[in-house]
Amino acid sequence: ATASVSLARDAAERAEALRKASPDLRDEVRMRARLRAALRELRLPESVLLENALANLLGHERRELTDLQAERPLALEGLSRQAMDQRVSRGRRALTRAKQQWPRRRRPALFDLLRGRREPTL
Repeated sequence: ATASVSLARDAAERAEALRKASPDLRDEVRMRARLRAALRELRLPESVLLENALANLLGHERRELTDLQAERPLALEGLSRQAMDQRVSRGRRALTRAKQQWPRRRRPALFDLLRGRREPTL
């Protein structure tokens, strides 16, 4: 219960700060949220690689692919440098097309399962 109250208070504080922010900052936050939502829809390797390639838009530092591969072995294990470069290139092109043409996950991710979960009715 305490965690829920703390989370709600934090969310309210962030919402208030966003209301007071400049229109440019609000636009930037919206753009980042849309980009993160789009990345969640992709397969894990593409999502990790594109998040890194678009790091400056997301407000963090871009990593070298070898460092990224060491940090995210589950997503990038076994991929050559050439394969990672190719996935970034294809992913960037795909994100400019209709959402139906994006490289999609084959199975739902934990995020999808939690997003689709509904509260039980009493």
